Order: sequence, then structure tokens, then C-alpha cells
Amino acid sequence: MAEILPFRGYRYALDKVRALDDVIADPYDKIDDELQEFYYERSPHNIVRIIKGKTYPNDTADNNQYVRAAGFLDAWIRDGIFRRDQSPCIYIYDQEYVVPETGITKIRKGFIALFRLMSYEEGGVKPHERTLAGPKADRLNLMRATKAQFGQIFMLYPDPDNAVNGLLDEARAAGGPLVAKDRFSDLHKLWPVSDPRIIAELGKLMLDKQVFIADGHHRYETALAFRDEMRGKVHQTDDTETIENRMVTFVSFDDPGLLILPTHRLVSDVQGFDAAALIENLKQFFELEVLPFSDESSRETAQRKTMEILHRDSARDHVFGILLAGQNQFLLARLRDESSLDEMLHSVECDEYRRLDVVILSTLILEKMLGITKEDLTRERKVQYLRDVGDGVKSVISGKAQALFVLNPTKPSQVRDVASAGARMPQKSTDFYPKLVTGLVLNKLTL
Repeated sequence: MAEILPFRGYRYALDKVRALDDVIADPYDKIDDELQEFYYERSPHNIVRIIKGKTYPNDTADNNQYVRAAGFLDAWIRDGIFRRDQSPCIYIYDQEYVVPETGITKIRKGFIALFRLMSYEEGGVKPHERTLAGPKADRLNLMRATKAQFGQIFMLYPDPDNAVNGLLDEARAAGGPLVAKDRFSDLHKLWPVSDPRIIAELGKLMLDKQVFIADGHHRYETALAFRDEMRGKVHQTDDTETIENRMVTFVSFDDPGLLILPTHRLVSDVQGFDAAALIENLKQFFELEVLPFSDESSRETAQRKTMEILHRDSARDHVFGILLAGQNQFLLARLRDESSLDEMLHSVECDEYRRLDVVILSTLILEKMLGITKEDLTRERKVQYLRDVGDGVKSVISGKAQALFVLNPTKPSQVRDVASAGARMPQKSTDFYPKLVTGLVLNKLTL
């Protein structure tokens, strides 16, 4: 069951900041040093100072990024930069975005509410990815210091009849949203909704639904850890903003705007790499289609044709695009017999897991044929994960990389099926697009 609750969120006061565009940021795990600097320069009140603050060589236990984050939060609340909503709300959150490399505009519809935390063992919430200790320790330190929730957890829920968005359309029609434009020029629209009737009906619609974590596994598990750590140390209150609840953005599996992008694999530094031998190994399991090229123009044509065939065959075949160093050709590798997966990957989880393209590629090709270990994949040694095929092609052609493997995206139904079976996907199996920005609303805990 998904028990959702309204809350009195803190939001940027528009008379105190120039524009919401200036103070929102990517999720913390997408912010590298360059992007951190970009957000620091954009506004003295950008949320990056709290979610991914700078570190310095002279940091101590009493003066570090987490302590400074708490200081910024307290000061911005005191100075009216953040203001708390007067009434408990749920927050409709829609994202209007352009699909990369297509020019097609879509809208992904969702809503933000508090979610009553439950362990995975309770069965109401399903993960689909494994987590690492480092990011969870980082987020736990931030939560301990600030006693607040900033980044969104992205959860999916089934709604084939579109009942939830049908209900929320009433609120969308009642007035214009707050709008923020991110660095990609995608629009993030927020409607605070305090109408008790809509909130009550939404709660009823969600109550019997099983939910699935799309993005934010580390944040969810951090919330569980903080809840367990603080139980018995805090007083129970009637507020919803407690350690028992976590701020979440919910999106329907059936929403037309839901998009997963593929994450491709670029291979380097494999000792004894032999392109011709790899091709012979591939022939044991795959039908190979060759798209040769002789110059830049014909290479671009072959690349475009490769992508077209991948997209065309994504629904019925396990097919990969491959470019190998020293080979003036793209290969389309199509799995010859799906029934052989059980024999080839007999030690791998469940049927739903074995039939993921990312599992077939990782286990059969990268590990068995190229000798890249699971630890290499986890630590991103020898394999670089990238969204842009063109960047990968340039790396192989220039000799900086040995191979590029191009995948089709994981389907939302596969996320649901693998998670329902109790399995966890390999890292970088899903790239939900666009990301949920941080800074539209935050939840300060009552302790």
C-alpha cells in the first residue's frame, strides 16, 4: 500500500530571489565540480550550497559541507528566502521537455507528497537497483545536520485508467503554475494544492498501489536509516513532517511522458583486446549484420542506419550496435536464440533479469568475452557509461577507446517486472529523463 500525506513545504520566496531558474539544481549525484561551480555562480541562494556544498582542505568535524549546509538552511529560513506554506499541500509537478536528439516535446506528469516509509521486506515499495555505501553515508550526514529532505525520490505506480492524473487535472486547470527552466531549457511546473477534497481522493486512489523506485534508491535507504536511528529519540507529533515519512515524486507507469533513455558502454584498457577474435566469439550467439564505411560521410550514414535498425527492432529482438577499433564497420548483433539465455546465464537471478539487454551485454559479452569483471563494472574501470553515441564513436575512431556498445533503452515494464521478481538491475540500466530538479520544495522535519 502507498500511504501518501500532504505537508507544509518550504519554497523559495519569489520576492527574495530573482527567478526560480537561478536557485534550482540537478540532483546531487549528477553534480560534478564544474556543475557545482556553475550553480554557485548562478545565485548566492542556489540549493547546491545545501545539497552538494564545496569542501575545503581545512574542513573539520565542526566546520564542513554538512555543517555549512545546515547554516545556510537556517539562515535562509530566518531571512525569509524559504517560506513555509500555510496549509498542508500536495504539489503537482509536471515537466515539459524536449527528447534529446529528436526535437519532440513531451510532458511528464507527477505529484509530490510525503510517503509513509516502509522497508523493502514489507513489500509495498520495490527497488530495482543496488546501492553503494558511500552515497548513503553522504546523504545520511546531510540529513543528520539539516533535519530536512531536499532531493526528490522518483517513484512509479500503476494507473492504467489515468485516474490520478484525471483527478489532478482539476487542480491544473484552476490556476497557473510556478515555472522554473533548467539548464537544458526544460520546464518544471509546480502547483501547490491544499484542497482537502483533492488530497483525500488522491490518498484513496494511491492507497492500494504498489510503488517502484525509479531514481533515488540511496535517498530512500538513507531515509530508512535515519528513521531507525532517530526512533526513540524524538517525540511523536501530529505533524506529517516526521522521520516516518519521506518526500517523493510519483509518476504513473502509464504516463505518456515517461521516458527512459539508453546508457551505452564504451570500453577501454582491456589487455590483449582483439577485435577479430571478439567478432568470432559473437558469431556463436548472435547474427551479425555489417554496415561498412570508408570515410566520414559513409560512417555517418552507417551510424544513422544502425540507430534506425536498433529502434525498429527494440520491441522484438535483443540487438546491439557495435563499433570496434580498427574495423571500418558498424555491427548489428542480434541474439540468435532467446531460449539459450537460460543455459548461458543460468547463474543469473530470474527470467525477467536474464532477458534484459544490459544483462546480456554485461554478462555474455563484457564479462565472458572481454574478461571485464563485475568489480570493473561497479567501479567503472574499463567501461565508461555514456548517453551520446556520437561521443563514443569519436573515441573509438580516434583510438582512445577499443569498443562501443550501443543499447536500446530499458522499458518501464521491465523495471516493474524485474523489481516485482525481487531482482536488482545492473548499474546504469535506466536513465529516466528528465531528472527531477532539487529546490522546488523541501521538507523540514519536525523533531
